[in-house]
Amino acid sequence: MNSNFKNEEFEQENQMQNRAFSEFEAKQEVVAVAIETSLELTQQNEIKDGLKSILSEREILIDAYNDVIRLEITSENLETFKELRLKIVKNRTQGIEKWHKVNKEYFLNGGRFVDSIKNKEIAENQRMESNLLSNEKHFENIEKERLEKLQEDRMILVSPFLESIENVVLNTMEEDVFLAYLSTKKQQYQMKLEIESKIEAERLAKIEAERLENERIRLENEALKETARLEKTKSDEVLRLAKIESDKLLAEQLEKSRLEQIESDKIENEKRRLAKIESDKLLKIATEKATEKRIADDLENSRLAKIEAERLAKIEEAKKPIQEKLKQWVSSFELPTQSINNETSKQIQDKFESFKSWAEKQINN
Repeated sequence: MNSNFKNEEFEQENQMQNRAFSEFEAKQEVVAVAIETSLELTQQNEIKDGLKSILSEREILIDAYNDVIRLEITSENLETFKELRLKIVKNRTQGIEKWHKVNKEYFLNGGRFVDSIKNKEIAENQRMESNLLSNEKHFENIEKERLEKLQEDRMILVSPFLESIENVVLNTMEEDVFLAYLSTKKQQYQMKLEIESKIEAERLAKIEAERLENERIRLENEALKETARLEKTKSDEVLRLAKIESDKLLAEQLEKSRLEQIESDKIENEKRRLAKIESDKLLKIATEKATEKRIADDLENSRLAKIEAERLAKIEEAKKPIQEKLKQWVSSFELPTQSINNETSKQIQDKFESFKSWAEKQINN
């Protein structure tokens, strides 16, 4: 019972695999048909001829497979399964795949051949295209190089005074605007150095003052200790007065340091305020110059446009009397009355009317 159940399960799985393979073969058939349509019939037959004997051998193997696959799965039948499988493998690897490799290599070599010809021939086109593009972009490249060099030259001038040079565009500035910008950055940088130098000097002075104060306190404490050691017999009042004097000296020194720090902060704040006023003044001057130039350019362009409009209006006005006279003259054109009425006279009349229409159009233009 167990063996029969396994056979039924194997048969169901085999049927599912056969259905999947049939669907795959159908898709491959569609692809093969699409490829065949791009080849001549003689080429198709030449390629398929090499496969005939291999497919004939496989037909025999398919018949054997249909018989063997239905055998019961037992230890005695394992060798039969293996022997038939190896024959099918040989038919695939030594037959179909070998045939595929030989024929594919032939067409791949042909593809490489036409690729080499294509690469050789398009090189000349690409050379001419490259040279023409270089000429086409000549003035654009000159302007690009000019702007790049201007950016580099100006960056060399201004970079020592900037903390970061990323995203700084200088080559689009007018010369006077750039000079104002450079002057502002120099002043800001100089003020920054002065401020940092002042801060550092104050920091060192403060450290030195603290060191001297600590040394004074240390010496004073040692003196007090020595005094206490030598004058153990002095009264507590003497010691109290000495401590009061010491505290007074210390408080005076601390107050002096505090007042000096306040004065230093006032001076520093005043320097920063004056520096900002000067920086704002320079920036305002540069902005006003740029605005004045733009306004002057706009006024000049408006004046020239107005002059041109007035000139065109005068020309158009001067045309009007001449056009009216020409129209009256053309309107006065008439053919003399005649008694002949045939095809020729009709054509002459039509052409005369066409001429008048043409003349009127010429006057209007």
